[in-house]
Amino acid sequence: MSEIDNRVDPPAEMLDAQGLSMHLSVEEADALAVLDTLLGLVRADTVRGPSRLEVLRPGFAALAQRHIAVAVTRWLVESGGHRERSVLRDDLRAKGRVWDSEINRGWAPMFSAATTEFWLACAKQLPTVESDKPEMMGEAPARRKRRTLKDMSPRPTGTLDGDWLFFHLCHRTISGFAINADEETLLLRSLRRSSPLAGLFALDMPEASVSLATEKLLWLFANGTVRMLECAQDRLAQSWEQSIAGLWARTDTVANLLPLWRTSELTLRAYIAAASGARRADLLRPVLRFLSGLATRVFVGGSDHIRRRVVGLPGWSAIRERDEMLAAVRAIPELGRMVQRARDELAAERYGDERYEESQVLLAAYADEFAASRAALDDVVRALSNTVG
Repeated sequence: MSEIDNRVDPPAEMLDAQGLSMHLSVEEADALAVLDTLLGLVRADTVRGPSRLEVLRPGFAALAQRHIAVAVTRWLVESGGHRERSVLRDDLRAKGRVWDSEINRGWAPMFSAATTEFWLACAKQLPTVESDKPEMMGEAPARRKRRTLKDMSPRPTGTLDGDWLFFHLCHRTISGFAINADEETLLLRSLRRSSPLAGLFALDMPEASVSLATEKLLWLFANGTVRMLECAQDRLAQSWEQSIAGLWARTDTVANLLPLWRTSELTLRAYIAAASGARRADLLRPVLRFLSGLATRVFVGGSDHIRRRVVGLPGWSAIRERDEMLAAVRAIPELGRMVQRARDELAAERYGDERYEESQVLLAAYADEFAASRAALDDVVRALSNTVG
């Protein structure tokens, strides 16, 4: 037996869901440490060893649920839910924060067994997965390692909105464990496949393009579930800007960067279309804030600098390839025109018209978040066009 298996650590003492003291076995304490790491409540170096728990006793299950609830609530609050925002309810404006019962209308994230399954699989496997590269391990151990990581992957279907939140938190924290880049990529891809929310935040991940652009993104706009998007507006805008800023800073070859820019544009375009189709123009606020940030903090330095930066990327050998790269980068700031069209259409709504309330929310958000940056963003589009001037 391994040294970990022979540990005789004293049981940990925690508070259960009712605030009463309870003792945890070593296996439970190790499993809880992995859960807290996945939730972003602690660092990965607090994990001591694997846990082989398969069945949770009721008290420990309630304790784990409390930890998940704390992390999810904190994420909803810190992502923008703490702000009093105007949102739409039955085509009418309503104001509230994440804790206001009237605006929540009884919504609470729902979890399936997928959350527990993934957590316990991680508790069993992640502390034992070393960061050795497969080519240094030999073919058979590397194959077993890949199979282990595949078995850990969350189920891709049958999940609920609470699972999506949990998997999104895991998507942010999984890199804290000692796994190599290929293994991390595999797990991150599986989390995005199981959570449209995780996919929405990860703009520059090429695997997300097909599924996110179609029906899975629409799940986030369903009644009740859409509350996650309402609360996440600040963090969505920030995450999108960071993704594009990261892409803009890279000097990879055109072959490497082109699909990432295209996927980013496809994801954002799908989000704008979904918000418009659901008649939820209030949820275009993060897009407006993101576009404003592009104009003032990312695409800076003047038209000549912006164009030279793209044209100077290595790896293109024909004018067609250069123009494809320019078009892919340009497609991101050009989304401002897509939002502008939505704004102009709704601006025609008059008091008493069917979408008047929606128009007022978008007009206010446009004025607050984007109006001052629109001209600068148009300049970026012109700089990335085939004809400058």
